[in-house]
Amino acid sequence: MDQATLPIEVHDAVAAVSAQLRLRYLESAEPGLGFVAMATLRHVIRKGPRTVSELAQLEQVSTQAISLRIRPLVEDGLLMREPDPRDARRALVRATPAGRRMVRRAEADARRALWVAIDQFGPTDRDALSAAVPLLLQIAQCLSKDTP
Repeated sequence: MDQATLPIEVHDAVAAVSAQLRLRYLESAEPGLGFVAMATLRHVIRKGPRTVSELAQLEQVSTQAISLRIRPLVEDGLLMREPDPRDARRALVRATPAGRRMVRRAEADARRALWVAIDQFGPTDRDALSAAVPLLLQIAQCLSKDTP
């Protein structure tokens, strides 16, 4: 592999895998629920209940954009709003049990599809892939340091 094109090839490979996993992930989602809405739901599940303002700040979008994202999730019973116990003027956005189940199912389906793909490799290729995982995580960490 040419060192000059390595970043392009890594980008293209990671993007291709990511795109396929997103498609698998969405296959388990509610019909009509897009990837951005699913990502927001996953974010609330991973980070815990948050205000709309906190979610907007974490996702680096406007509060209006977050409100538009969470509205269909609330209407579908996947997220709920509840009073903030620290400040009754604010509401927290929390995942419902149905939202948690859907995300668990989607994650399991995506991982299962990934396992099927990896299982087609021989032991040498699986070992090489396993060795690459820490490097990919280091790249992610280095990239996150560049993000303001």
